[in-house]
Amino acid sequence: MGRTLKILLLILTFLGFALVLNFALHRTSNRVIAEWKQVASVQYKSADPYYLSVVEGNIDWSFFLPGWERHYFIFVGRESGSTGYGHYIEFSFHPGYEDLESHIKRSTVEWSDGGVTFNEPSGHVLFIPKQMFIGGR
Repeated sequence: MGRTLKILLLILTFLGFALVLNFALHRTSNRVIAEWKQVASVQYKSADPYYLSVVEGNIDWSFFLPGWERHYFIFVGRESGSTGYGHYIEFSFHPGYEDLESHIKRSTVEWSDGGVTFNEPSGHVLFIPKQMFIGGR
């Protein structure tokens, strides 16, 4: 009976450790890498101003050691530095040999009556229609 209890406690301890480790490794950082505020000349008449943010997400485990990579997403919402209510799009950047954060910060954003356009220095362009983010969607 004593040996069975020890084995059971060992298994439960291992499972608890595995759950904590799994949570820590899959946790999204939500760190805002770059952010652009809606220009004053464009008004959506819906909780303006809006912000376009590039946010660091969770780790992509499909490239296990040593090439761990993170997921990144573009977020358009009402609050600066926050990823609460708004529109999310997972986005794959193409920095070439440049540092990813420097590459992202060299991107440009154009606000228009129809929505917002994210222009990556590599030439990739992403347009987000205003219907996707106005009103806090």
